[in-house]
Amino acid sequence: MGWSVGGPALLGDPGAGDPASVRAAALEYRERAWHMGERQVAVAKALTAAQTLEGEFATALQSFLAEAGPKFGVAAQGCEQIADILEMYATGIEDLGYVAVRVRADADEGFAQACSARAAVCGQVPQVELVSDSWAHLPPPSVVPSGTFGWGRWCSGVQEVEAAKANWAGLLQRREALNEETASRLSSVSLVQAITGAGGYTGIPTGAMASAVAGLWSGDGRLVTAAALAALPDAQAVRAVWDTLSPADRDRLIKADPMIMGNLNGVPLMYRAVANRANIRAEITRLQAQLDAGPVRGPGYDSFGLRANLSSYEDPEWAAESADLRNRIRLLENLLEDPEADHPRDVQRLWWFDGTKIKRYRRGQEVVVFDPSREAIGIYHGAYDEQGDVPAWMKNVVVHVPGTGTRIDNFSNPNNRATDMYEAANEHAPTAVIVWADGKLPQLLDAAYPSYARNMAPRLRDFTAAIDTHPASTLTVEGHSYGGTVVSTAESVGLRADRIMYVSSAGLGNGIAGIDEFPYTKDVPHYALMARHDSIVGYIQNVEAGSHLGHGTSPLNAPGVTRLETGWLDVNDRSKGHVDDTGPGKSHSTVYEKTSTSFENIVGVLVGGSVETWAPPYGQYSMNFFGLLEVSQPADGNDAPGYTPHYIEIE
Repeated sequence: MGWSVGGPALLGDPGAGDPASVRAAALEYRERAWHMGERQVAVAKALTAAQTLEGEFATALQSFLAEAGPKFGVAAQGCEQIADILEMYATGIEDLGYVAVRVRADADEGFAQACSARAAVCGQVPQVELVSDSWAHLPPPSVVPSGTFGWGRWCSGVQEVEAAKANWAGLLQRREALNEETASRLSSVSLVQAITGAGGYTGIPTGAMASAVAGLWSGDGRLVTAAALAALPDAQAVRAVWDTLSPADRDRLIKADPMIMGNLNGVPLMYRAVANRANIRAEITRLQAQLDAGPVRGPGYDSFGLRANLSSYEDPEWAAESADLRNRIRLLENLLEDPEADHPRDVQRLWWFDGTKIKRYRRGQEVVVFDPSREAIGIYHGAYDEQGDVPAWMKNVVVHVPGTGTRIDNFSNPNNRATDMYEAANEHAPTAVIVWADGKLPQLLDAAYPSYARNMAPRLRDFTAAIDTHPASTLTVEGHSYGGTVVSTAESVGLRADRIMYVSSAGLGNGIAGIDEFPYTKDVPHYALMARHDSIVGYIQNVEAGSHLGHGTSPLNAPGVTRLETGWLDVNDRSKGHVDDTGPGKSHSTVYEKTSTSFENIVGVLVGGSVETWAPPYGQYSMNFFGLLEVSQPADGNDAPGYTPHYIEIE
């Protein structure tokens, strides 16, 4: 709460919060208490019936029911207690809010009175303005002649405001005490003490989350929903709950809400892929229905859905739109790979012999992120362990973030690039590669805006944290073009990785001056690679105009970043020239050419090994434009006579 310049300010809000929502949560707990009570009665009846049975199974059943019954009783009692506490809390917030409104009104009234009275005093005694320019700073009475109009009202107004501020501070203390008392009462409820340990997280569960953890504690995984999992605070909490679920409950969750489960960090990648197969099929069905329905009729169309002013029955706009729909359907069908395989272990391929000579298997490409509503897609290349995670024996894990122009309906191109990296890396050591684009990437000129990177950065941070579960493996996060900016922006908000690589990156991120600003990756190895004369992002390096345009410092010369060489287009056939010679536009992407020096350097960063560092210019040469203009240009270092590559080792 604040006033105009010069006025008092009441900071904080003793009545903050929504009592109606708190009461709604209390009602949920009362309903839950009733359901738990009903379950207790049902278990008691079942136990009575089971006691008439004999045999090993009957003994096990009796033991289970005898243990479950009291739990439901404790749950019912605890839910009632929580409801009572929440009701008290809502009432306390309301009471403080009512009093806070009156205190604000008193302060406003006192402030207005003091300001108007001070103006009257200053009009009669001008020297008061020199003594004090503040409405709350009363001058010595000796300065104000006896009987001056407004003097008493000024003093009274200031006192009223001071009293209001003291009352406000008291209200804030009462609110803090209310919060502490409520938290203490909640934590003392036996049910809370039990269920807050059920999933490895802390705090007071509410809504669907409360239902889920209470169900887990009582041994009933059927109460867990996808929404409850999504409401958990982080991927670690999701995984803790997931690990307590039976296979049947996991399958139920995936079938009930595949969109949540296919994109929820903490769910093992194998199960995310299962859910996303359903999501891809649903999207194919939607697009096919749109194709079958034909053009949308509206003004200017005849009864056949064709433009009324066309002499033929061919609608050129619909022809283009339908071709696009068919292409998108075809690409999505390619992602399914085998439409009949509903479980990732139904189709497997021999992949690797690990250190124990045990055969390991993998599918081809597994879609572990898929949400058309936000243009999100991610594909995993690698093996699974028994839990559906990246295996502990995987030496390297790579997350590749593609750049401008990437969309769900053209994802085959960056995906092929990731496939190349995957196959090349596995020539050296077991490596998993994930191509990740969980969000809309810019198209063409939109690439100048940093908002896309800011939107995607927290999702990249959280995704990598969820998959990087084995300390022995090395996690490298690598981004191309705009994807490089996504990576560095994610670093600024807490991304953790063992190595970072920027390939033809647009910059370190808007407003980011250097890698020393990154909280967790400033001390890990950083590498950058870009073709000389790259015209796609090369001319915007270090260009920035405010917070809404540009991508900050170039990673090519940022302290702490090692720039690597692009070198030959084909290391086995140098007659093809350097990567830089493929053209200022094309070289932006030919750095990923499988035969090139640059690609060897990329793979070297991913798996560790020997990489070639960048050769700086060795001099200048002049370019003459039509005899009118002569421009001095740096001579490429890898063209220097007798050039000798310099290598470094990556651990």
